[in-house]
Amino acid sequence: MSIFRSGLLLVTLFLSACSMPMLSPQPDTTDQAENTTADLITPNQRGVVIEEPAKATGYVEATGYAEDLADLNKYQLSAKKHYQALNDRLGSATKPPRIIEANLLSREALQASIQQLRTYTSQTNTELAALDARIRERQKMPINGDLVRLFLSETTVNEAVASFKAQPLIGQWVRGESRVIRLKDNFLFESPNSEDVTITFSERYQVLINGQVVMTVSPQRAKNTAKFQVPTQDQTGSLIGKLDYRLVNH
Repeated sequence: MSIFRSGLLLVTLFLSACSMPMLSPQPDTTDQAENTTADLITPNQRGVVIEEPAKATGYVEATGYAEDLADLNKYQLSAKKHYQALNDRLGSATKPPRIIEANLLSREALQASIQQLRTYTSQTNTELAALDARIRERQKMPINGDLVRLFLSETTVNEAVASFKAQPLIGQWVRGESRVIRLKDNFLFESPNSEDVTITFSERYQVLINGQVVMTVSPQRAKNTAKFQVPTQDQTGSLIGKLDYRLVNH
């Protein structure tokens, strides 16, 4: 009897087990969250550096050549000014290095030309500084012929747009000195007419107006007169007048 009951109990349990619903395994939400987060990470968040594309080599070389060309033009202008100043004030000067057509130069040749002009500019700077030092000494302890008083008169300024008679001008120069002075209209006090003029008393005792030799001062001759006709600074007109000098003795 007990065996029969046990059998019935087993059958009941078996039937109950068969009637229970089967549960399917649930996905791991932790893994899903990790995968979703990984999909949203940007390259920079992963530590990846995004570099901009490099400029083309030809562009860089062209830019460098243009900059060198600009430097060459700048140093050529400086060299020309230094040469003109020394040539007028000393009476002679070493000419700047001769540079062939810049557009025909390779970049290496262009840079070599720039270096030549830099060296020339440095040397002429030294010469100009030495000349200025000599002028200061002459001002303190002049010898005969170091100081001269110049008088410009009867000066007519002829330009492309207008002409005018300039006011007389008087000033004192030291041998080796060069100054720019302004000539103004002689008749109209508030006239806009004026003209800048460079007057130089060179170390060789020459008086120059706008780079043109007008007369030579003799230390043995107290005074002298000369008429002149020289171009204006911009080379578009002319100056016509009379120049007198008188030695200043101390």
